[in-house]
Amino acid sequence: MRDRLIQLVDLLPAAAAVALLVNLVLLWAARIPYPYDLEWMEGGMLAHSWRLQQGLAIYVTPGPDFIPYVYPPGYASLVAILGSVFGLTYPLARMVALSGTFVAASALVYGVVKQTGSLRMGAVSAVVFLGTYPASGAFYDLIRPDALYLAFLAWAIVLAVEQRKGAVMAAGLLLAAGFLMKHNAAAFGLPIAVALWYRDGWRKAAQFALFAAVPAGLMTVYLQWGSGGHFLVYLLEVPTSHPRIWSRVLPGMFRDVGTALPILSGTLGLWAILYHGKRLESLPEYLSMTVPIATGVFLAWYGFTLGHPAPGTYHFGASFAFWGLGAGATSAVLYLMIGQRPSWQWVYGLALLVTGLVMAALMRAHNGGFLNVYMHVYWLMALAFGLVLAQWRQVLRKEWVIVATALLAASQIGWQLGRLDRAKLSPTEADRIAGDAFVEAIRDIDGPVLSPFAAWIPVYAGKEPSLHLIALWDLNYKHGPYYAEVESIKTAVAEHHWAAVIDGSKPLGYGLQKAYIVAETPDVPKGALAPKMGWPARPARIVVPKPDK
Repeated sequence: MRDRLIQLVDLLPAAAAVALLVNLVLLWAARIPYPYDLEWMEGGMLAHSWRLQQGLAIYVTPGPDFIPYVYPPGYASLVAILGSVFGLTYPLARMVALSGTFVAASALVYGVVKQTGSLRMGAVSAVVFLGTYPASGAFYDLIRPDALYLAFLAWAIVLAVEQRKGAVMAAGLLLAAGFLMKHNAAAFGLPIAVALWYRDGWRKAAQFALFAAVPAGLMTVYLQWGSGGHFLVYLLEVPTSHPRIWSRVLPGMFRDVGTALPILSGTLGLWAILYHGKRLESLPEYLSMTVPIATGVFLAWYGFTLGHPAPGTYHFGASFAFWGLGAGATSAVLYLMIGQRPSWQWVYGLALLVTGLVMAALMRAHNGGFLNVYMHVYWLMALAFGLVLAQWRQVLRKEWVIVATALLAASQIGWQLGRLDRAKLSPTEADRIAGDAFVEAIRDIDGPVLSPFAAWIPVYAGKEPSLHLIALWDLNYKHGPYYAEVESIKTAVAEHHWAAVIDGSKPLGYGLQKAYIVAETPDVPKGALAPKMGWPARPARIVVPKPDK
């Protein structure tokens, strides 16, 4: 009877995982075919692929016809190539992104199995990662480069430490490919190289660096030369001209992570205390554990009591994140100061986590930084979760450990299932009808149409895709490299460059109200066609040039 009960408890993570995956699959099935923006930048990303198909440059002097996003061209290029065969559509581009998500999840299974032999906990890692879908801004299936970036980065991380011939070279090439999706991938070259140097010496680290840096560097030189110098300006100078909002980092970042992964955060903090406490030779065990616990408790209280407009689960999750961070960081610092020589796995894990947190903090603090910046953090934490649970099962080999680890895994997955709101993230028939109405309203307009809130709508009406507002906003900072070019947009508005403009629920500005008047606009339900995540502005009215007096 007792053995039967343990077996049933051990099945709880699988049951929770099946329930979560079924809901995710149903959600993706509703989202993938939707022909309009689920997040307002999707159509603008398709416009990049469209330009590549037309043989037009992406990184150009900004103007009324086009301003690029601040991303490398990898994702847009792949979608453009596939679109030449299958047609350039929302479903195609979303399937590319979702495929990247599955590839990143498969790297978790592979990594946990290779290090521990536990397929069960590898699967737990993958499901926990997929369960962070809403917490990451629902970006895992969006027409954005994030999912492909993470796919290449994930496999670079797990392959880099393989002892097989060619694994290090493959990891370097994968990281270079990740760089072409999002240049943030370059930051992870350092922890990978450090771990290889620590374990195998400088030759192995240099080999990895060579295969990562040379392809990425050559491609950067080519893109910089081919764009007349615009490429690096868009990727580096434009973002660094934006202000920072540091409250998003502290306490914001830890509350976001804690709300998504509270059980996981607490588990990793507990592991750090137990692991390091046994290895601090010159410190009594009660101190080696008490000090990190006390630090974690203080920070948990700090995270819980800070005011926030949405208390409850948000504060609950934050307390776990602050406790795990405080206890884990204190344990790690003590270990480095007075502990044994760290293993290469410990060095690798710590270096990756620190790099991931720093990168997420910088991107989240960036004005406009959204929840997608946590994607690589969630992946790393899911990997650590699977490794820790598998290690406890292997080392302790007790019935209560099986029960405890099963309950931890099931609780975390169950938490994520409870926070998944399919209705909130799914498009509706009213959204589709509203989009179709705007398409029909501009179909007979003779001339270009500006649709800055939904850049792909003009394409359905037989026109070129529109300039996107976020790309214009990226330039509109006084110390930015292209700030003077914003005047070209204001001039284009004043001179009636566009035959019509689909203005948004948040008015465009840039002199539009002075130069254009409201025309006949589709009568659509309130809130229809609004993005399901991110900035909620949506197409709302059609304006046309004012008649000349």
